Amino acid sequence: SVFGVEIPEFILMPPNSSIIITGVSGVTGLDTVSMNAVIADVEAPSGSASAGFSAHKNTTNQTGLPANNASWTKITFTTEVFDNGSYYDAANSKWTPPAGMVFLLASCYLSAGAVDQAQSLVAIYKNGSIYKNVSINNASGVSNTILMGSCIDNANGTDYYEVYFNKGGAGDGTLSGAINYTYFQGAAV
Repeated sequence: SVFGVEIPEFILMPPNSSIIITGVSGVTGLDTVSMNAVIADVEAPSGSASAGFSAHKNTTNQTGLPANNASWTKITFTTEVFDNGSYYDAANSKWTPPAGMVFLLASCYLSAGAVDQAQSLVAIYKNGSIYKNVSINNASGVSNTILMGSCIDNANGTDYYEVYFNKGGAGDGTLSGAINYTYFQGAAV
């Protein structure tokens, strides 16, 4: 923790970036309005560990998510922000990293179709089957909701990873294409 702010252990960023904290509240003795602290410089790892990607939906909503947890729906992420090593397949929205430990992160914004107390889920699929349910959310009311989660795995070099969504409650749902809410990221660690 820095100034009482918890910093996640894994943060995916372009090489040679900095993490900046601004406007930290509840920290005694600091001017929280003007405080800007560089926390860490991030160097790109060498070798296969430099494999990583970030992809999003480029503002294209994904509609027709089936109601009542009827089925899992593959989420498409066709726009790459970066793809170190060219392991991400944007046309098929899947990542096939080199062998080794990998970290995966998925964020999905259900922008329409939330049902009070209905459970929706986000999963990371590995080789076409559920690997980990990374986010489970019981909606409170019918407002929009973001489901986000992460996991790690030991990839064998041919394993591939995808994101799937399962919507609870009546009526089909819509996943927002907003680039800062719905995205898929991975990195060799």
